[in-house]
Amino acid sequence: MSAIRVLMCDMPPMLQSMVREMLQAEPDIELVPPCVAGEFTAGEIDVLLVAQKDFADSEMTVGQVASLGASGIVAIGNGVKHATIVHFKRSDRDLAEDGRSAFTAAIREAFGSGWKH
Repeated sequence: MSAIRVLMCDMPPMLQSMVREMLQAEPDIELVPPCVAGEFTAGEIDVLLVAQKDFADSEMTVGQVASLGASGIVAIGNGVKHATIVHFKRSDRDLAEDGRSAFTAAIREAFGSGWKH
């Protein structure tokens, strides 16, 4: 099994040091060397790791996050004592076939509901 590729985004040096130390001991987690997010291609990153205080103010766009192909984001705070986890599940749908019902089904799927109309 391949390692989980984690990109640690900009965060305070002390927090970065704590996180790096914890993750280096994990054989199934690989910290990807930092660089500009636009330099990665889809599938090279599995998880984005961000500081929780910077999560809301991130300059990374939805398109940039989607293009990385990451499965989710972990926003850590309080000296690595709390995290907000956001999961992504990408799927493509042809909305032309069923028109409105396909469109509303896509919204329900994004919400995470298995509810059908």
